[in-house]
Amino acid sequence: MIRNRYFKLAKKQSLRSNHHTFNVGAVIRLKKRIVSFGYNVLKTHPKSNKLYKSTHAEFMALNNVPYGIDLKDAEIYVYRENASGPAMARPCIDCCELIKRSGIRKMYYSIDNGYAEESIC
Repeated sequence: MIRNRYFKLAKKQSLRSNHHTFNVGAVIRLKKRIVSFGYNVLKTHPKSNKLYKSTHAEFMALNNVPYGIDLKDAEIYVYRENASGPAMARPCIDCCELIKRSGIRKMYYSIDNGYAEESIC
């Protein structure tokens, strides 16, 4: 299945995450071409060693889209992995809103049994 290819890429991105509990990766595809990647990141304040904020994979992927690319026909693939394997990766309400505003209308995400579901925020 063609979606498996993009989930493998999203899984690869999730491995770049520095999150301790779960890793999330996202891939944006436009007409058989990957236009952006992202992964969740925990950030620290410059004056503190405490981890306190995170950047979501979907946000990073949307932020990394090159300027001028219209995402109207694009798809986003979101993969989440925890200690026991693939997990539910449905984007949060804020990320869904960002995805909608970007023009993306097709979203695929991992679920607990490892399969992808199609959804529109």
